[in-house]
Amino acid sequence: MPTDATPPTDRKSPTEPNDPIVARGGLRGYAARMWSLPLPRRCFKMLVLLATLYALYVAGMYVFQERAIFPGATWRSGEPNRPIAPDATQVWITSSDGARIEAWYIAGRGRSAESPGPAVLFFHGNLDLIQDRWIVAQHYAGAGISALLMEYRGYGGVAGRPSQAALTADAVACRAWLAARPEVEAQRLIYHGLSIGGAVAAQLADRHAPAALILESSFTSMVDVAWRFAAPGWLCRHPFRTDDVVARRQCPLLLTHGRRDPLIPISHARRLQALAGGARLIVREAGHDDYEPEWREMCEFLAECGLLPPQP
Repeated sequence: MPTDATPPTDRKSPTEPNDPIVARGGLRGYAARMWSLPLPRRCFKMLVLLATLYALYVAGMYVFQERAIFPGATWRSGEPNRPIAPDATQVWITSSDGARIEAWYIAGRGRSAESPGPAVLFFHGNLDLIQDRWIVAQHYAGAGISALLMEYRGYGGVAGRPSQAALTADAVACRAWLAARPEVEAQRLIYHGLSIGGAVAAQLADRHAPAALILESSFTSMVDVAWRFAAPGWLCRHPFRTDDVVARRQCPLLLTHGRRDPLIPISHARRLQALAGGARLIVREAGHDDYEPEWREMCEFLAECGLLPPQP
């Protein structure tokens, strides 16, 4: 029999939301229902949510750790045409895997094949390029100490990707180049590293003992740095265990650090000092990026090590 009744349908009204959370009051309603749950169930759901968020955070840190450890490879790459300092000699050194590494060199004042002297291999921070720290080389050269500043892979005009293994191999190659210079006494080499550069210097010291090691605003290990940012250290592909190096490789060691360093707390320097047994620690009222070492104090340390040539 004909009827005017509309057949039933499962289709929702155009105004009815499809999202069940929105349909039941939106996020505010969802939160209210969460708080209305019994305490054990509520805690369980919160733990699941926090665990999921932490897992996503750790996964992101693992995948993008190179960008965090070596940010200059992202932000300071592709600068091959920057001007060379007037008193610098640009050299390209071949690493063990065939990679070509840029470095700037300056001979110490009064140094020659007839009058050789000590030299320093300097490693900059993870957001620097060698020209940013060239003043360090000028200080050393003025004191009669030849200086070589090594660029990192992926930084400036250097091709490749930085890693602990790659930078260590490059440092070994640069050391060999420096030690072969006629105006350099190979047994009087100083390694000086700033921040991440201190970790590179320590890795080099583990393979070739220096006459002196200077670690400026550096850390015990990247593993410890990772834990400080709530990331499991065992996920770190570039551990840079400076603490292990200074504990087993005894050499004259100078540590300099800012008391208010928010990135690498001074506890790292104090721990390295304890492991080294007798290392000198210079503490200044500064942070990380605004820390400026006192050249006079470094000269005193180098003089004690017999590495500061007599000044005219």
